[in-house]
Amino acid sequence: ESFNDCAGTGANDDNWGSSVANDKKKFVADNEGWTSDAAYCGYQCARFGSSKAVGVATSPTITLAGNTHTLTFKAASWGNDGTTLKLSATGATVLIEPSEFTMKSSEWTTFTATISGTGDVKLVFTPAKRFFLDEVVVVDTMVQTGIETAPQATKQTSAIYNLNGQKVTNPKSGLYIINGRKVVIK
Repeated sequence: ESFNDCAGTGANDDNWGSSVANDKKKFVADNEGWTSDAAYCGYQCARFGSSKAVGVATSPTITLAGNTHTLTFKAASWGNDGTTLKLSATGATVLIEPSEFTMKSSEWTTFTATISGTGDVKLVFTPAKRFFLDEVVVVDTMVQTGIETAPQATKQTSAIYNLNGQKVTNPKSGLYIINGRKVVIK
């Protein structure tokens, strides 16, 4: 979730003042299902919470296949509203490590957590009061990258392989593996 369709002001435009991200009508998430009692658009990011409501934000449903998943996200606390952010889940029972983070006031920090479990869950972000959220990504750590085993090259050889691990004798422009490193040939 990048919240890139949010067309408000604040955070990603380095504007952290008190009048940013204040139009509830402009809140647009990339993925349907985000819920909060107080959701606002910053500049290509979201702000959750208001002066009267704690900014609890709940993600759309995510299906976990029993593998370990890595969650990364950016967050920043609003002004002096407190810097604690707790992460939990509803739905299936999952383990989230760590589950508590310390944000910086009016400054982005990238956080990473490990999620283990099976089933449909919704992630719940619970701040001290108001906070900004951006770039929420969950990745299954067992997903293959397409390169299973790169051929082992020795320092004496200059063999060239494509990304499928096949030896190439006359490479054209593109991405290749030479001596165990990815190399772009133009």
